[in-house]
Amino acid sequence: MTPVHSRIGRVARRGAALGVVLCLLCVPDAAVASDAHGVFNGLLQSVNQARSGSGGDKGTTTARGFYASDVEPVVQAKCVVCHQQGLTADQQGARLLFTDDPDSNHESLETFISTDGVGADWLLDKIVGDLGHGGGAVVVPGSSEYLAFADYLTLLVGANTDDGTAGASDLWTGTALEGRETTLRRAAILLAGKVPTNAAINRAVLSDTALKDELIKLMKGDDFHDFIVTGAGDRLLTDGLMNGIDFQFDFRGRFPEFYAFVLTLPDGVPEELQTEEYWDKPFLEQNQASNEFRVAVIQEPLELIAHIVERNLSYKKVLIADYTMVNAFSAIAYQSDITFDEPLTDENGFYDRSTLTAFQPAKNKGHIPFTDDSYFDEETGDYNVSEFHNWPHAGILSTPAWLGRYPSTDTNRNRARARWTYFHFLDVDIEKSAPRTTDPVALADTNNPTMNNPACTVCHERMDPVAGAYQSFGNVGHYLDQHGGLDSLPDSYKHPEWHGGEAGSTGYQEGDTWYRDMRTPGFEGEEHSGGQDSLQWLAQKIADDPRFPRATVKFWWPAVFGAEALAAPADRSLPDYEAQLMAYNAQEALIDELAAGFAAGGFKLKSLLADMVLSRWYRVAEIEEPLNETQVAALATVGRGRLLTPEELDRKNKAVFGRTWGESYQESGHSYRPVTNFSHPWSGYATFYGGIDGATVTERNRDLTPLMSNVAEKMAVDLACQVVLSDFNKPRGERRVFKLLEKDTDPMALALAEYELQRDSGLEQSERQFYERTQDFSTGDGKVVFNFRDTSPNGCVRDDENSTDDRWEGWCSHMGVQRIEVHKSGRRVLSMDAEEFQDSSAFIPETWTDNETGEVHVSGWWDQQDDGSTVFFANTNGSFSLAFDLGPGDYTLTADLVSFLNEGHPEDSITASVVVRSQVFDPTTEGAVTLSRQLDALYLQATGNELSNASKSPLLDAFVAYASEVSRESNWYEGHCDTWQIWDNSNPRTNEEWRALMGDPVGSMQAWTLILHSLMTSYPYLHD
Repeated sequence: MTPVHSRIGRVARRGAALGVVLCLLCVPDAAVASDAHGVFNGLLQSVNQARSGSGGDKGTTTARGFYASDVEPVVQAKCVVCHQQGLTADQQGARLLFTDDPDSNHESLETFISTDGVGADWLLDKIVGDLGHGGGAVVVPGSSEYLAFADYLTLLVGANTDDGTAGASDLWTGTALEGRETTLRRAAILLAGKVPTNAAINRAVLSDTALKDELIKLMKGDDFHDFIVTGAGDRLLTDGLMNGIDFQFDFRGRFPEFYAFVLTLPDGVPEELQTEEYWDKPFLEQNQASNEFRVAVIQEPLELIAHIVERNLSYKKVLIADYTMVNAFSAIAYQSDITFDEPLTDENGFYDRSTLTAFQPAKNKGHIPFTDDSYFDEETGDYNVSEFHNWPHAGILSTPAWLGRYPSTDTNRNRARARWTYFHFLDVDIEKSAPRTTDPVALADTNNPTMNNPACTVCHERMDPVAGAYQSFGNVGHYLDQHGGLDSLPDSYKHPEWHGGEAGSTGYQEGDTWYRDMRTPGFEGEEHSGGQDSLQWLAQKIADDPRFPRATVKFWWPAVFGAEALAAPADRSLPDYEAQLMAYNAQEALIDELAAGFAAGGFKLKSLLADMVLSRWYRVAEIEEPLNETQVAALATVGRGRLLTPEELDRKNKAVFGRTWGESYQESGHSYRPVTNFSHPWSGYATFYGGIDGATVTERNRDLTPLMSNVAEKMAVDLACQVVLSDFNKPRGERRVFKLLEKDTDPMALALAEYELQRDSGLEQSERQFYERTQDFSTGDGKVVFNFRDTSPNGCVRDDENSTDDRWEGWCSHMGVQRIEVHKSGRRVLSMDAEEFQDSSAFIPETWTDNETGEVHVSGWWDQQDDGSTVFFANTNGSFSLAFDLGPGDYTLTADLVSFLNEGHPEDSITASVVVRSQVFDPTTEGAVTLSRQLDALYLQATGNELSNASKSPLLDAFVAYASEVSRESNWYEGHCDTWQIWDNSNPRTNEEWRALMGDPVGSMQAWTLILHSLMTSYPYLHD
């Protein structure tokens, strides 16, 4: 099978079984005419079985019965909006009208289809938008709705209604699903910001049922909460109220309990608290409190959705919950009688914003009407109100943030709220539900066109009753917001003469709560009859509507699949129409399947999200058979390969690497949650990387642009450095990334040893001590390097008593080599004295460059001993190497080592390491095998895929080459990043402490930085 890392495309392939069955329909006309129903009575069942892949005798289907079960729902959803007595189609002379009675509608269609010039093909062409259909395309060719009409007409008149359109299942021919482990790994990061445990993987791979169980288990914690809040926020766009949209809700005037609380607070930070000691927390003064209440109200609808989902409640409660969500500030305003674990402020009046992310369910009991009886004393904080409102909670529909994000006006009259209610919760886009007229005569109509002009009523007949259901809420979202607290009708309607209109020109009568020149509040032909608040009544109607499950699937589609649900293709002249149609029909079939399971399972969103992840749309990742061009194009939005959003990339970074870009180890009371470069409002990187603000930018960029590539590059430069430093400097059991090796694991090492050279334990000459040490090694090709390094923990020690700011005094240690010999099978094959190093091409010292002259100098010196021999000493904590070609075999290296500690040095020994390294990478060495295993683990953790040998080989080569190069130049980590974000740098560190953090003896930390940078900017990492 061929793996596919980008989104695979699509193929059109005709359903062979369906074609065979439909050939059965080719019977003599006389037989059809004599007994159409008798001949075709059982054919529809066969057609449906072929299309669904099912079989078995399920009984006889009649045209009337099939109409009631499969066609009537389509008629009511798509057709009656125009084709009903008195509505648009009737006014324009349509010959086919429907009622709310299925039997009557079946008989109307049966009569209509036999009318001269009509017929089955004519009707099917009409409903897909051909033949000048005034309503445009109502259904899409090949869709389940289209097939319902086609099969009904087959039963009704015996016509062959097969138009050759590929069925939805044809999209998947020749493709295969990714493994369950891969799906779990991908989904765990997407949904919960986690890398699944081995135990979870072992359970998940057993079956799809087990995989679903593990997916649902993942749906908890802060990262899942963020997934829900972000996914819902992308749809509702309520964050726009914090990012520039004017939110005119009266936070003080309508909530006197909160205003009284605000007046108890200082109007600024007391002078004695304006010191650096307190900069890490915000002070609760009056403006801060007002702002926090505003933020809490804006977060309210998203927190309500998260509350319902996380507790696995029926998702219907998103609309019908008789409560809202409050935090510590909004609880005061709403008089919610809710307590929180954390105190609002400390003893000095400082508060911690991270505690404000705790929301609890409660009712709004603190909102007051606008009446003459209410007063508020701003001097004392005393207040009196005539009453507190009994706020009619209707899930998110009654939250001020929803009402404020889609505000009304005196002329809009809640129609925007109705439009978005239909769109988000019923999957009905009213603006696209019927074609708009361009007739200037129709557009010039002033006789209440929304009630009387067919060009307008086609939409307003559906939209305006729902707008009326919002009658209790005013333009900015207050409940019964007009003076007196009896209604929300504006004065421009009640008293037009006050606003330049004519007295008596309004239909308003005392006690009205809705406009008399608009349709009565209601829903889909049913009027609200009083009793329950009309918005609560509407919410229940929508939650019970059969379209609500489909709308929920489409609402969450982008959060799971990373793209908007496909729109029905409209232009059949386009070259990719067949591909668009195939993808759309497959998507619609999946949405129907998901919606049915969602409803049958009690409307549990966790289960729905898991089913979406289990679907082919998410998991198709391999090609088993060749695909044709149509199928390739149709599969473009399917499977893996979607670009991660900034929020998703943050979650992935933390899951894979233990930290994300711009994250600090310090906690700040100023932040509601840990700040990152993608979440900080001042950084701008989220916007640069295709994010949205809910106000001016409301659609995510799903394709990588040059600017976004630059952002990813910047992220990788900073984050790769921080991950390497922070992870390697933790105990191995606490690491997220480098669990299999240490920073001194050397894949080129053939042998290594570390020697402690004690003062006075070797042959002594002045302050120098001489030691002979041996080391055995084997090599496959003989190209070796002997590396000698001073690894002493305290190389130089400062003499604090005699040092000044301008002059350093102290003691240092040095490691030197006097001579080396190499033996093979007891025979000496190589010897070299230190005095020979300088003129030998085998000598590879560390060097430094004089910035003024540009001269390059050796980091060390040659020293003549008392006995006439020479020793090469490396600078403190330095190193040097000797490279030779010895040939394959088993060898023993003998090195005469020399230690040199200045008199007065507090240590009594130095530490020297001797490493025999291969000049040519040998993948069989212990270090190389460990490196290979670590690369495998890293790639699997980061991408959910196994690293192929073909891909790993160049990575190993790059790692070894880079590590070898940088280790020759320095044994210090040369990466650049903000270490203050990973460590506390406020206190000075000793040289030894810095060496423990930044020492890179074999160049592996810098090489791993290179690998991580490459991974973080790669397609498999930046895309799901």
